[in-house]
Amino acid sequence: MKGRTLKVSDIAQETGLDEAQVRSLVENYGSVLPSRKIGRISLFEPGAVPLIRSIAELSAQGTSHDEILTKYQKPTRKTVSELMRNRPANKPGEGTCSVATSSVKEQSFSQSKPSSIGGHDSRISSSLDDSFAAQERRIARLIARTETLEKELSSMKAASEKSVGEQETQHATVQDQIACTDDWIRYFEARLDTIASGQKELQESMATWIEYFDEEITWMKRSRLDKFRTALKGDDRR
Repeated sequence: MKGRTLKVSDIAQETGLDEAQVRSLVENYGSVLPSRKIGRISLFEPGAVPLIRSIAELSAQGTSHDEILTKYQKPTRKTVSELMRNRPANKPGEGTCSVATSSVKEQSFSQSKPSSIGGHDSRISSSLDDSFAAQERRIARLIARTETLEKELSSMKAASEKSVGEQETQHATVQDQIACTDDWIRYFEARLDTIASGQKELQESMATWIEYFDEEITWMKRSRLDKFRTALKGDDRR
């Protein structure tokens, strides 16, 4: 967890507490929690996790709000004037006022040096928090973009599958139509063959009848004497 900032949901996951309970603790004891804000978002340092866990345990044991704040409130540094008011009075024969003033100055200098170092560390920590927060925002944007692309790809895949299904259905319909057309073609070819065969038989029958009528007409045109002679010869084809 070191080197990164946490949100309320992260603290809830780390401590095992309910997120709503963590939010309530943050609202009531936010002054003792190491945190900083970026806009409306509160970012907590990793040290806030054990504090939240301890505060939740004390609160469950019935410890009052003020007692918890007093226990975890960071001590403030005293100013020079407060140190001057709280120092014991000089007795006769002891160090002069200048010595006491020098002592106070040395104490003030010794206190101011770590403070400046701590301020430098605080600025470095703040810069790191900003960097990590910016990285988290970029990661969140990349995740959102990835999810959007996945949805678009899923939609395109579904549309492609639908199009393929429609094409397969159309292909099957065309194949059915072709098969039906082939059946009709075979039917009409068979009918034409039947009609052609019937016409051939009709033509042969008509030729026979024409030949018969020609012979009859020829016979009718002959004279009675020719008919009689033919009958005597026994050549009567009738």
